[in-house]
Amino acid sequence: MNSIQDIKIRKAKKEDLNYLVKFSNNLLEYHIKLDNYYKLGKAVKNRGTLKFLSDKLKQRNSVILIAEKNGLPIGFFMGSTVMPLQFMKRKIGIILDAFVVPKYRRLGIGEKGIVEMTKWFKSKSVKNIEASVHIKNKIGIKAWKKFGFDEFLLRMRMDLK
Repeated sequence: MNSIQDIKIRKAKKEDLNYLVKFSNNLLEYHIKLDNYYKLGKAVKNRGTLKFLSDKLKQRNSVILIAEKNGLPIGFFMGSTVMPLQFMKRKIGIILDAFVVPKYRRLGIGEKGIVEMTKWFKSKSVKNIEASVHIKNKIGIKAWKKFGFDEFLLRMRMDLK
């Protein structure tokens, strides 16, 4: 039986990169189903994802957390701190990605990961955290609201032909 008590959240290490690339690509595939805008060539996807995640692991303003059950990675959470606009004199936290393997969803792992991300952001003197979610991602919207996030910005896109 799956239990939240069996789940550990820890900082990711270089040795976790293969899992991180796999999880990130699974998340990308989900988003492609929502919107072809996310479609990339497979080679670009894998190489680009590996480099992006490797870089994030090294950056002091970023964190990647791994959710694991009995030593097996089953999800990840990634965030960074940024100074968003010139006129804003404070750092904000950005949750870049959150993913849990489907068979482990609805056990509270997402909430546990967000709690740990929040602790990390607080340690970096962050007062606000933002997360982006695709407008068609109804599951994601519901989850982020459950975690305490509110809508505050509508981001729009125009495709050029």
